[in-house]
Amino acid sequence: MKLKGPRTNNLFKIVTALFENIIADLERWDRRKFVKEVFTQNLRTKSVALIFTLFFFYYVNLQNIQQKTLFIPLKIKKPEELALVTEIPESITLSISGRRDDLINLDNNNIFAEISIATNELEGEVTSFPIVKGIPDEIQILGISPDKVDLTFSSLHSKIIRVLPEFVGQLSRSFILDQYTIVPKRLKVSAPLDILEDLTSLKTEPIDIGDLKASKEFEVELNKNIHPNIVVDKSKKFTVSLFIKNRIETRTVVGKFPVEIEFLPDTLVTNEDYFLNRVSYKLKNGVRGEFDFSSEERFFYLDGSAIEEAGTYLLEVKFDNSIKDLEITRVEPSSINVVVEPEIVF
Repeated sequence: MKLKGPRTNNLFKIVTALFENIIADLERWDRRKFVKEVFTQNLRTKSVALIFTLFFFYYVNLQNIQQKTLFIPLKIKKPEELALVTEIPESITLSISGRRDDLINLDNNNIFAEISIATNELEGEVTSFPIVKGIPDEIQILGISPDKVDLTFSSLHSKIIRVLPEFVGQLSRSFILDQYTIVPKRLKVSAPLDILEDLTSLKTEPIDIGDLKASKEFEVELNKNIHPNIVVDKSKKFTVSLFIKNRIETRTVVGKFPVEIEFLPDTLVTNEDYFLNRVSYKLKNGVRGEFDFSSEERFFYLDGSAIEEAGTYLLEVKFDNSIKDLEITRVEPSSINVVVEPEIVF
């Protein structure tokens, strides 16, 4: 162990001075006489000096020794064929001692406790003893708590399950999610049998669709919140394609909507007014609200081009579906009895 600091330097000076005096004595007397005088002369003074030196040496070293408590992570090293089915402590309490400077410079991030399982034939309950790693040689381990951990292992079984995209957020009222695809659709997973029996699918990480206004493709991974005993390739990428369509709102209005008869021969006329009392329609491309069919514009008509003489005819109501963002789906009545008379010329 290396000694540092001003107190240690003073100690070296004292010891050096002591040996210098001894060397000076060796030069002045012969060896026999010196040895005799060492043990016979000034014994009290020399004993006091030696005791003081030893006391000072241990005092300086004890002043530099300190203790420290750390909370370090516990890691389980095991074969992939085994699953740990019991919860383990998140951390281990570690008590250490060492010189003050060594404890200050200690990198806690490199210290951890590890339980290593070397065989994949181990199944059931087992008591293991954590081993602390990452402690430098100059640091002394005083103790760890807990010093043993009870673990339960189970063998893994495999099967192929579906992968489903997880959506968050909500599309605006103007759009709908028509369909989606995900590639790949399935994935091989391994888990203890009791978990695997109830496992039918896994979800991807959340996909936010709140701002979508058009079809889009996403590349995502599996959701991170997977049971810890499920063994799966969590880095695998999935391509999710979303197909967005404009929402079409269907509405029905009741009222009095004029119907015009067209294409009658010039010699024939009808003297009655015809009306619809119900119209069903769809608004496309996210258009909202109600459409006004009672305006002066004629949306509905009767085709009189096949009429050649006066009489009563049942004609089908026709309508113009060329209007932007509007699709008429149904009218009532769908057919009207029309009375056609000769035109009277005065």
